[in-house]
Amino acid sequence: MGLAIVTCLSLCTLQAQPLNKTVVKVLVKGNERLSVNAVLSYVKTRVGSTYEEQVVKADRDRLMTSGRFESVVAKRKYTPNGVVVTFVVTERPVIARLAILGGKKFSEDDLMAALALAQGDPLNRASIEAGKQAILTKYHGEGYHFAKVTVDPEALAKREVIYRIVEGPRTIIKKVIFDGNHYFNKLSLMMKTSTKAKFWPFIKGELNTEKIQRDVTLIRNTYVAEGFLDAEVGREFDFSDDKTKVKVRFIIKEGPRYRINNVIFKGNTVFATDELVNRLNLKQGTFFTQEVLRRDVKVLEHAYGEIGYIEAVIRAEKRFVTPNAPVPAWARDVDGGKPALINMVFTITEHDQYRIGAIRIIGNSITQERVIRRECRFFPEQLLNTVAVEGSKNRLKQLRLFENITITPIGTKKNNIKDVVIEVKEGRTAEFLVGVGVSSNSGLMGTVSFTQRNFDILAFPKSFKHFLKPQTFKGAGQTLSVSAEPGTEMMRFSINWFTPYIFDQPYSVGAKTYLFTRGYTHYDETRLGAQMSLGHRFKNRWYGELATRFENIQIDVNEDRAAQEIIDDGGMHNLIGLRGSLIRDRTDSRWLPSTGDRFQFSYEQVVGTDTFG
Repeated sequence: MGLAIVTCLSLCTLQAQPLNKTVVKVLVKGNERLSVNAVLSYVKTRVGSTYEEQVVKADRDRLMTSGRFESVVAKRKYTPNGVVVTFVVTERPVIARLAILGGKKFSEDDLMAALALAQGDPLNRASIEAGKQAILTKYHGEGYHFAKVTVDPEALAKREVIYRIVEGPRTIIKKVIFDGNHYFNKLSLMMKTSTKAKFWPFIKGELNTEKIQRDVTLIRNTYVAEGFLDAEVGREFDFSDDKTKVKVRFIIKEGPRYRINNVIFKGNTVFATDELVNRLNLKQGTFFTQEVLRRDVKVLEHAYGEIGYIEAVIRAEKRFVTPNAPVPAWARDVDGGKPALINMVFTITEHDQYRIGAIRIIGNSITQERVIRRECRFFPEQLLNTVAVEGSKNRLKQLRLFENITITPIGTKKNNIKDVVIEVKEGRTAEFLVGVGVSSNSGLMGTVSFTQRNFDILAFPKSFKHFLKPQTFKGAGQTLSVSAEPGTEMMRFSINWFTPYIFDQPYSVGAKTYLFTRGYTHYDETRLGAQMSLGHRFKNRWYGELATRFENIQIDVNEDRAAQEIIDDGGMHNLIGLRGSLIRDRTDSRWLPSTGDRFQFSYEQVVGTDTFG
């Protein structure tokens, strides 16, 4: 009786002890060709880690998706020391031989390179089928529309994968026909599509059904984008008797072009509906186009973004007006009284309005912070204006000082306040060019030039050690260029310095000195000069500049051979010029503009030895 009680108490004590979930062993069973380490390379369960059921299940799934096993079973065993995890695997048979037979257009090596399997890989029917499709795709891409690829079933039973190819004839497109198109002419559709008839030696014209199907989709999308929402596009092939030539016909059913019936807004509380409608280009009676819709959504996003609703979401939805619905009064005389109509519904989720907290700049190790801040058109405590943020980003890009610029609003502990982080990645701002050329007019010429777009004229090094640092004479966003063009008949040397802001005010200052010499048949000309300029940037995209130049000109004449007019102009001349310029630049980029315009008016009056304008 006492022994039974002691035994029962011992068992209860063991059961009360918590299980040790530390993994003490990870075993692999059933592997024949693969080593234990090769199997465990797919497994994340490790000795010493805590046993987790989800991790082991993920390990099992990872082993199965590797394609090397027909089955994987994960087992666990609790021991006094911890958990023993065992993966019982059944390996797939491997490919004993891989061959491609019957191909003439491509070598076996070329075809093998297109396959995602190789000899020694697991015998996986999905991979074998994918290899078959890869070979067909390669042939179809070269116009072998009737090519066939089969897998030898008898060889497959012996773990051999043998692809047999019947190439068939190579089919060349003789003509491309567009049938049913009225809105777009044939030339515009030909320019948009990639399916072309053979035009030796520029266009091979091979029949490629995948490319043709992409063109079918492209043509339909092109029509839909212009408001033909019911457009249908198909294709037909007309083969020659020997299948070597084909006419490709795109069959187009344009359908009606849809107009806007009503513009409906939902969810707007900040702006009245009429105010939003007046901002749009899509209005009642206008044709729907995808591009105008895209621009209108951008207009609405800007309207909210300008007043701090940076998280506002604009969702546009087309709703068809059923053909049996009564025709609206405005449309009774449109399109024969049977117009195709849609209602445009804009659903707006406004979210919260935000103001700017702090503006933080990171990533600028060389460029001074003020160079970045002065290009910003948003400031602390103002409403967070996404249009101003985007404009500031473009202005920073125009400096060509940074490889990458991101401006990100981030949340703060204060409600409706977001800090703005400007992160820049500084790029190379120095250019050194060396060149040589020859001209029948100017003879042999060389070019050596150096330009620094992030120059700082006041950043003098304190010592020779500081002179070697990257920050020396850099960081203020000024431009310094030095160029020399020596030559046999003409030489030009110049030094040019320009700062877009003086004392961080919207005034620019420039200075240039230059030397120019040119040898002519009967005389030599030498010009030594200096220029100074002062400019001002106005807030409305206008820029004004005043510039003056002082120039000394020396003309050395060969009086024995020169004409009298040249002899009269010989000697030294001094000129002083005063130029005024007025510029308005509304382009989106100074270096690679895609929209906008640029206007410039300039006049210079010169006095001195001669007076002219």
